[in-house]
Amino acid sequence: MLSINGAIWLWGVTLAAPPPTVLIERDGGCLAPTLESELAEVLVAADATHLVVAATSTPRVDGRIAIAMRVVLPSGEMALQRRYELTASECAGAGALLRAVLTEFVQSLRATALTPPTPPEPPSPPPEPPSAEATPAPKPGSDDGVVVALQLRGLLAARWIPESGSAGIGATLSVGAPSHRLLVGARIEVGVPIALGEGTVLDSLWLAEIGYGFLGDGWRVGVGAKIGMLLASGIGYATNYDRPLFWAELGAELSFAVGPVELGVEIAVAPLTWRVTTSAGDRRELPHLRTGIVLAYDLF
Repeated sequence: MLSINGAIWLWGVTLAAPPPTVLIERDGGCLAPTLESELAEVLVAADATHLVVAATSTPRVDGRIAIAMRVVLPSGEMALQRRYELTASECAGAGALLRAVLTEFVQSLRATALTPPTPPEPPSPPPEPPSAEATPAPKPGSDDGVVVALQLRGLLAARWIPESGSAGIGATLSVGAPSHRLLVGARIEVGVPIALGEGTVLDSLWLAEIGYGFLGDGWRVGVGAKIGMLLASGIGYATNYDRPLFWAELGAELSFAVGPVELGVEIAVAPLTWRVTTSAGDRRELPHLRTGIVLAYDLF
C-alpha cells in the first residue's frame, strides 16, 4: 500500500480520500470567505479529514461578535468546542485564531494516537505474614496501642445543702487504649465564704482522684472517686481555727469537644457531711452536693 498526494493505491485502483467537511456561518461577519479552505488545509495536512469542523459568527447586542468553533468526531461526539467574543477591530485576526486552535487540536489528537500505551505495572508481591514470635496477639476487647494524655482542668460549680458555690483547678492524667482510659488526677477547690455568726467560714478541698473514662467521637464520659482533705478555716472570730477534715465523694462527667478545648458538666456527691459550730452556738452544715461546668485543655 502506498499513499501519494492524498490518494490510496491498492492493487492499481485509486481510492480518493474523502474531502474534509468544514461548515461556516457568517451571520455576524468577521469570518473571511477563505476561512473554509484554510481550515480544510489544516485537516488535510494532519490527515484528519474524518473530522467535521463548524465555525459560526453571531452579533451581540453590545456590539461584539461571538465566534464559535466545534469539532465533531465521526461518532457524533463533540471533541472540541471554543467560543470567543471579539470587537470589530479584532475581527481581522479571527481566522488566524481559529486556524491556530484547530492546528493545536489535531496535532494533539495525532500525538495521542501515535503514543504507545503504557504497559501495566507488574503486581506487587503480597505482604509477608507477620511473625507470631515478633508480634504478640492483641488482647480480646482492647484497642491497639497505648495513649497517654494530660489535661489541665478548670471548674465553676454550684453547691447545695446548703446553697453555695466554688471554683477549682486541677490536672488529670489518662492512660490506656484510644477509647478506654484510666484516670488519675488532683484538684484544688475553694468554696464561696459562708457567713456564720460574727465571722465567716471558708472551706477548701484538696483532692486526689481515680476513675474510668470512655472517649467517643468528639465526646467523653467519665466516672470516678475523689478522696482527700476538707480544710475549714474561720475568719473574723475572736479565735480563728483551721480544721482539716476527711473528704470523699463520687462523681460523673460528660463533656464535648469544642474546638481545641472540652466543655462539660460534672455532678458529685459526698456520703459524709460536716457541720461547723461557733463558740456562740451558731451552726451550719458544709455543702456536700455539687454540679458544675468543667473546661479542659489537652497539654499533650
